[in-house]
Amino acid sequence: MSTEQAAVIYELGALSLTEFETPRGKRILLDMGSDAVLIVPRTKDGKYILTVQNRIGSSEEVYEFPSGGIHPGESPEAAAARELLEETGATANLKFLAKTEPLSGLVKFNIYIFLADIASVSEDTKNLEEHEEVSTVEFTKEELLQKIGSLKTVDGYILLGLGAIATVS
Repeated sequence: MSTEQAAVIYELGALSLTEFETPRGKRILLDMGSDAVLIVPRTKDGKYILTVQNRIGSSEEVYEFPSGGIHPGESPEAAAARELLEETGATANLKFLAKTEPLSGLVKFNIYIFLADIASVSEDTKNLEEHEEVSTVEFTKEELLQKIGSLKTVDGYILLGLGAIATVS
């Protein structure tokens, strides 16, 4: 089955398992996921804002940059602004940094990465989704690198975000 002959096996919300056949005849399933945004919030004094939350499937707190799915009809920049406000209570000027396809062999989706220069976070203006319980922490770049080194498991979005900002002065 070629790309043109792909068959959707299962769909539920953003999850869509699609069967393809490789050029060598092997059948594979790909999750045809929804595109997402990743926001790297940075304060005027050079500190980076991360969210901290307990994720299903993890036995420890997860440190992440704010992120989330792009809704149908929503632009990546609008999704980034929405997710930043939801998770940190901050608004910002957003600068597009990169578009990446992080797991192309397993999941077909893109992550749009933005740098957000913010004044501060605000618990009062957070607009968390019903299932979310998110707090925020601030780190200098050096503190962030130390924190990453101390974690048993590092969220991949932190590494994507750090890689994207490496090109920004």
